[in-house]
Amino acid sequence: MASIITCGKQSLHIINGESGAEEWSLIWAESDALDANEKEWLAWYNSGTDEIKPNKDNSAFLISSVCGLLAEVHRETKQVDVIGWAPGAHSIEALPNDYVAAAISHKPALPPGAPDSEGDRFQLYHKKKARRILWEQEAYGAHGVLWDQRRGCLWALDYHHLYIFEFDSGKESLKELKRIELPAESGHDLNWCDQFSLYVTTGPGVYIFDIGSGEFLKHPTLGDCKKVKGISRHPASDETVYVYPDPGEQVHTSADLHFVNNP
Repeated sequence: MASIITCGKQSLHIINGESGAEEWSLIWAESDALDANEKEWLAWYNSGTDEIKPNKDNSAFLISSVCGLLAEVHRETKQVDVIGWAPGAHSIEALPNDYVAAAISHKPALPPGAPDSEGDRFQLYHKKKARRILWEQEAYGAHGVLWDQRRGCLWALDYHHLYIFEFDSGKESLKELKRIELPAESGHDLNWCDQFSLYVTTGPGVYIFDIGSGEFLKHPTLGDCKKVKGISRHPASDETVYVYPDPGEQVHTSADLHFVNNP
């Protein structure tokens, strides 16, 4: 297995998949790219990073945080470029021409002085238009966004549905093409299984969505694994890494990574 890219409270990590040794890390909350107010709000939340998405060569990462940060982090320089500020941010994805999609879940309590912002929506940003929302659509418990280069569309996930959006860079907008009801409530993570299917995690378990047939199939091993918060498959080794909350703890996080080989 190659490197595993993961995120913690307000930190990012690259872990050697064979040895488990940490190869790189960054505490993004200390970045000078954040202004004084944003750092105050982060301290008030004492919360964490929800998603990290690498580019093709792992030289940069997009990150989202329930605290509000949407940003791009450069691996070599550790520079943090703020893209947006949206409390409740759970997922982020690169689109063509430097556009960025985000999934914003329920709006959390806001710290004193923070700008009021609406949760439960999908949003569109551009890297060169920092902190400016170009488009948005309501979506209850929005939790996932995933660009499909092969089909030229954006997949998106909320509490009840899997969506297909068409992206129009000229109009700087997304157009909903289809809305597919999930087989179980509480959609959480959305990622590639392979080029023909998607991982979709829900409250009760993990599903594989077959793009061709439009059907959801229970994962043969993780089908009944509850509240999986993150899942990713290595395209060559076929090994899948996933994370779910520590049993017995009233938290949404874990200190452990789990692995399974796909059949």
